[in-house]
Amino acid sequence: MCAFCLLCQHNIERFNAYDGVANDHELVVVPGLEKRIEVSRAQAFWLFWEIPEFKKFADDVEQVFGQG
Repeated sequence: MCAFCLLCQHNIERFNAYDGVANDHELVVVPGLEKRIEVSRAQAFWLFWEIPEFKKFADDVEQVFGQG
């Protein structure tokens, strides 16, 4: 996964971009980017973040780098 995709995932989670979305195909704007990027849950290939082991790893990495 590239850094840009990780940033998009982080911003979507941080700003709760999918809150209030009617279905998995509704587009939302990824917040916090200079350019307008829209993505739906169905398009998002980072849904494997739902796997508990990977989610914990990603949270641990974010915590470490967030402290820096």
